[in-house]
Amino acid sequence: MSGMPRWMLAAVLVSSGCKAPPAPTQANAYADPALCASCHAEIYRGYRQSGMARSFSAFRFDRTAASFTRNRFHHPKSDRHYEMIRRGERAYMRRFQLDAAGLETNVLEKSIDFIMGSGHKAQTFLHRNQRGELIQLPVAWYTAGGGYWAMNPGYDRPDHEDFRRRIRHDCFFCHNSYPAVADDSFYGDAIYPPRLPEGIDCQRCHGPGGLHAKSGAPEQIINPARLPPARAMEVCLQCHLQSTSRALPYSVLHLDRGVFSYRAGEPLAEYANHFDEQTAGGKFEIAHAAYRLRQSRCFLASDKLGCTTCHDPHHVERGPQRASKACRTCHATKADAAHRAATECVSCHMPRRRTDDVVHVVMTDHRIQRRPPANLLAAKEESPDRAYRGRVTAYYPQPADPLLEAVAQVRAGANLEHGIPLLEKLLLTAKPTGPQAYYELAEAYWKAGNSSRAFHWHEQSLARDPGFLPALRSFGMELSESGQLERGSVMLRRALDAAPKDPRTLHDLGVNFAKQGKHPDAVRTLRAALAADPDAPETQNALAASLFELGDAAGAEAAFRSALRARPDYTLARDNLARLLALQGRR
Repeated sequence: MSGMPRWMLAAVLVSSGCKAPPAPTQANAYADPALCASCHAEIYRGYRQSGMARSFSAFRFDRTAASFTRNRFHHPKSDRHYEMIRRGERAYMRRFQLDAAGLETNVLEKSIDFIMGSGHKAQTFLHRNQRGELIQLPVAWYTAGGGYWAMNPGYDRPDHEDFRRRIRHDCFFCHNSYPAVADDSFYGDAIYPPRLPEGIDCQRCHGPGGLHAKSGAPEQIINPARLPPARAMEVCLQCHLQSTSRALPYSVLHLDRGVFSYRAGEPLAEYANHFDEQTAGGKFEIAHAAYRLRQSRCFLASDKLGCTTCHDPHHVERGPQRASKACRTCHATKADAAHRAATECVSCHMPRRRTDDVVHVVMTDHRIQRRPPANLLAAKEESPDRAYRGRVTAYYPQPADPLLEAVAQVRAGANLEHGIPLLEKLLLTAKPTGPQAYYELAEAYWKAGNSSRAFHWHEQSLARDPGFLPALRSFGMELSESGQLERGSVMLRRALDAAPKDPRTLHDLGVNFAKQGKHPDAVRTLRAALAADPDAPETQNALAASLFELGDAAGAEAAFRSALRARPDYTLARDNLARLLALQGRR
């Protein structure tokens, strides 16, 4: 096992609370998943063809059905053109716009380094930047109708994120096996090593396999079939219980848990609590298999119906006939002619349906209904506004942990009016020892426009952990934006002591210097930020402003144009460039 790649070992746990399972030692660490094949060859071969096993991989042309010959796509709402290019064995995504003369402008190109998605319905493509972040590229491949390119979910709008959407750890959690990362906390920046696991492996459902691989002892591995029914289903629910893709948030980890710390067999509620909108309605989203199943009368009336009743996770799906066997255990015969002629149940009672959030994809609706609604495959437009404002309610478990429920109200700003006093009361009475909940309250007050209370709770967070980087960064930025420039710069320097090359902190410190009129310091600091994150349009714009103040008009123009190349809809940079050109008598 000594030659095992790092990513196959256990992820780092940051939890110090009693709810976290013991951190695996080298003895019981994750094993090389290929070792499973030596004893479970048939299961291993079958599973390798499943969607979960093919959920993530390094980019190779034989791992994608996407066309690199039908490779151009124009997005009218943002008026951006995309071209997917093959150069030898490497692939790239290129974006450009056309000026009044029909010439290419605002050209940006990124390598395609990873594939996310099995390709059964769709695949999206990721770029790993020089900092180690994974960036979702804007155009995805959808398989319907022979396949076509279109925008990723959330991108079909004029002001989309283009090449700037980071893949956070909580997103990566459901799309791959655990990577070896230095910090897997929810609050940390998502920095990934060059080599990553490729697909969800056996140990995601069976737990770390190091001891089992050495001894073969069955008691040293989790068999979900031998777990109590609720624990067994939670092995699936760890990824398949998303109530919505809107920013509620739909789940909140226990604040001392690492994102990659869940282990098969532990109660899911001790890892995270799940939440929903106050009035959920009839929504149907791409990750709604378990969410919709749990609304079904069949599920509610049975203590035996679960995911594996119909699905064999070790094999590729084998059609509706297999799932229909489960239906017939309770619905053996039907007298009417329609049911006598039917060969299976699923196509009528769990029909395929177009999802609300990924409008190019059709999925099986797992809510078992006597008479499903009609016209389920009709084309949909992506909703331009996915923000939710309202009460965030406990979904799983019920009731929720009070602290996590209070955090859920404020984290995405859904219910600040109710959530802020609720969270504040809990902090004053429970007095948690970690900094996270205090930071959440500080950020909630900042969103609500109450800077003095935000500063108080940032101080409370840092009193519990003086090196807590999220609080240092936010406190420094908020002080600066409130006009407390000296105090803000001190806090930002403390943040840089904790993370010396952090581009976000360097940007905020550079802006702080500029507001103080220290433009040489601002230029030096903003250039350091761009060395870590060259495509940050806000940093390019701030650099341009300080260069102009120092009399470097040419440098300012180049930086403004770089900001627009990274973000063509960046109105502030466009207006600034226009003013600069007007001062020079140019257009």
